[in-house]
Amino acid sequence: MFLLGFVIVKAVKKSNEKVQTVTIQRVSIDKTLTISGYIEPDRVIDVRSNISGTLQKLMVNLGDKVELGRALASVKFVKDPIELRQLKDNIEVSRRRLDAKRVQFERTQKLYKEGFVNKEEFEQEQTDYEVMKKNHETIVAELEMVEGQQSKNKVSNIISATNSGTIIELPVKEGGSVMARGTYSEGSIIARIADFASMNFVGSVAENDIDKVKIGTSIDITTATDRESTIRGVVTEIAPVSTRSNGIVTFEIKAAIDKNDLDSHHIYSGSSAMGKISIAKRDSVWGINEKYVFYRGDSTYFNTVDDRGRIQKTFVKLGVSDGINVEIISGVDSTTLIKSEENK
Repeated sequence: MFLLGFVIVKAVKKSNEKVQTVTIQRVSIDKTLTISGYIEPDRVIDVRSNISGTLQKLMVNLGDKVELGRALASVKFVKDPIELRQLKDNIEVSRRRLDAKRVQFERTQKLYKEGFVNKEEFEQEQTDYEVMKKNHETIVAELEMVEGQQSKNKVSNIISATNSGTIIELPVKEGGSVMARGTYSEGSIIARIADFASMNFVGSVAENDIDKVKIGTSIDITTATDRESTIRGVVTEIAPVSTRSNGIVTFEIKAAIDKNDLDSHHIYSGSSAMGKISIAKRDSVWGINEKYVFYRGDSTYFNTVDDRGRIQKTFVKLGVSDGINVEIISGVDSTTLIKSEENK
């Protein structure tokens, strides 16, 4: 008899407990894809030497801003019998290539005048010919230097900037050896110049998320040097081939940073950054904090409370989630009382 009374008392206490509830509300949900990466300038130009020898003097320092044509360094010529023979061989190869290119250009020029070739193709052929001609003249001038026949009007031992920008690297120190650019060598890099007027966010996207990123997609970027500010960007490149590291497959993307944000924020090249892309957005939809949702297999449900205080499972269909709030498509409405997290 005592045991029965105890059970009845507990049951009464249970029924008198106040159940805390919540209801679905109108919310805005923005599901985003977070991408880790870094900031880099859009263009980095390698200024190479056209002559061999030793670096005599550097005329710039790291961080200097330079204009096109500014003197960067001077190179002292060094005569070398082997180098002389190589230069002569290079000139012969270059001359033959230039002759073949000239014949090709003259043929294209004739077809252009007759209307069989469009303007763009003709101009590209003309540019290619002029570049090859200039390269050949450079090699010839270098040979003249090595033989001691240089002319001030033809060539100089001064290495000049081939682009405007900021000096970010000076690989060769004064007194170091310098290799000339030629047919068989790219030549020593005297300086690297970055154009900070245009900068990119470069990030890696997991293979199961890459289909959510498209060319032209907007991206919000924050940098490690300024986490409080958000800069805007637009995806301009998506790598066609993946990269595999430690069994993880990713695709590299590039996003051009908005030029207005470049002007209004101090953005450091090389700094770590995070990019966020909106992949699903819902405005003013019925939703609730995802912590109130239960999962069973492929089904989702709430613990709801009826008008008599009884708790029951109510299955629902969910939509987009941003990791905090989730969209409610069907199953409950704004009058449904949902048992709150505290009473799980």
